[in-house]
Amino acid sequence: MKAGKWVLFGTLTLTLLCFSCASSDKKEKEEKFNEESVTVIDLPLPKEEVKSYFYTVDPKILSLVENGSPDSIQQAVSLLYKKSASGFADNEKVLLSVCKDICSIVWPSKSVNWESPEILFENPYTATIKSAKSGIYETSTNKKDFLTLVLPSLVLFKDNIQTENLESAEKDLNSALQLKADSVLANYLYAILKSKEGKSDEATIFLAKALKNAPNTFELQVEQAELNYILKNYDKALQTGQTLLAKDSQNLDLLDLCTRASYALKNYETAENYVLRLLQLEPENTAYILKRADLLIKKEEYIKASS
Repeated sequence: MKAGKWVLFGTLTLTLLCFSCASSDKKEKEEKFNEESVTVIDLPLPKEEVKSYFYTVDPKILSLVENGSPDSIQQAVSLLYKKSASGFADNEKVLLSVCKDICSIVWPSKSVNWESPEILFENPYTATIKSAKSGIYETSTNKKDFLTLVLPSLVLFKDNIQTENLESAEKDLNSALQLKADSVLANYLYAILKSKEGKSDEATIFLAKALKNAPNTFELQVEQAELNYILKNYDKALQTGQTLLAKDSQNLDLLDLCTRASYALKNYETAENYVLRLLQLEPENTAYILKRADLLIKKEEYIKASS
């Protein structure tokens, strides 16, 4: 009996040892397989594509609007109306409204001869222009395309711009020009920005870029004449001013510019003639009255000056 028990015990022990060895070998093989045979490959996830609000608009039309000159805006509007047989999409309505506002604020000499659909829904583009008209530089809008970068700077046409607004405008306009370096609108706005900062030399550079692509634009030529005056190029300022007055004889800014340029050139007779034209338009303007009195004194016409 005892011998049988020892045989049974030995058999069981041997069986357990064999099972343990087999399990150990299997584990080692699995670990070796995991370490040597399995190669983990990281597959890059596709980037999420962010579509522009105007992604359904003809790229040619959008490019014309981004150029921003009076002529290019007119072309963009004409193309939009040609494609409007079935009506305007919401983003096309916004684009037409943006075009109309750019012309009324930036290019007032350009007559707007198209109907702009009423916008009854919220969007960052018309909201930004509304803020600019109120003298507010819009900073809450996500600047994700050319127009959201440029439109806040329409506030530059308001007086008494705050310093932080100028800093924001410079940053955004720089980004806009990186997207479209030849934009007439962006270069013109940057020229105005530099002029307001008192950096006339830099303003002239950007204005020249705008003029290169829109040489006959009235507002650009007026700004050029004003910059020439600031830089003491009085002859050029007067010459340009006189040429432009032939197109708009009652433009107060041009008449005032020609008065100042003539005065700086000590051509007091010519300066007085421009002041008289100003007084015909604004007879109660004290500044013009005093300017004429000053000119009369320069001409030694003291009796007229005293009256």
